[in-house]
Amino acid sequence: MGKLIDLTGQIFGRWIVIGRASGHSKHTLWKCKCVCGTERLIDSYTLRTGRTTSCGCSKDGRTKTRLYRIWIGMMDRATHFNRPRACDYVGRGITICPEWKTWEVFRDWANNNGYNDNLSIDRIDNNKGYYPENCRWVDTHTQSRNKRNNVVVTINGETHILSDWCKILGLNRMSVKSRIKDGLTPYQSLTIPFVKGKRININKIKTESTKHLLGTTDMCDEQYINW
Repeated sequence: MGKLIDLTGQIFGRWIVIGRASGHSKHTLWKCKCVCGTERLIDSYTLRTGRTTSCGCSKDGRTKTRLYRIWIGMMDRATHFNRPRACDYVGRGITICPEWKTWEVFRDWANNNGYNDNLSIDRIDNNKGYYPENCRWVDTHTQSRNKRNNVVVTINGETHILSDWCKILGLNRMSVKSRIKDGLTPYQSLTIPFVKGKRININKIKTESTKHLLGTTDMCDEQYINW
């Protein structure tokens, strides 16, 4: 007899495995909770072969609502290690609070805290998980400015993300992007003047001191650049 594979915490369709069920059975039984809140005992074979994917809640009207689909996506990101880009969510420790694993609790919070069909859920601190104190409903514009891959640059005490600086300074963002790819910092790429018809000597800028041109360069996270 092979070694028992622990399914605790794994997701099969809409089922979340809570733990192994006690008692005797020909097959190993697992206590499972559907994302709608229904609990049921299901054997390993049925789960792993996909013979059951939910308690049947997917047949009712709730799955047609946008809010329900948002909840399913949130659950998937925060609990599923096998999903694409898992390293960006559950792999980074992004979790979901126990209360929100019940659909009705999340639905009530959303409806009482400004949800409408034009807004999306946004984590205020992208390094923390999904729970009431760290989540809000925002429009697309606001959410795009709260991504962890945004580069924040400060010039003369004023701070904006890189793409906003391009708009403020009237710069072509593809030209700024080209400078960054060539090796300049975002600060340098924004502050060194562009001369029409003339390409700056990137190697010269990188090897010579540019303090007299740029002043003190502000520090920023250059690992991620969002365009």
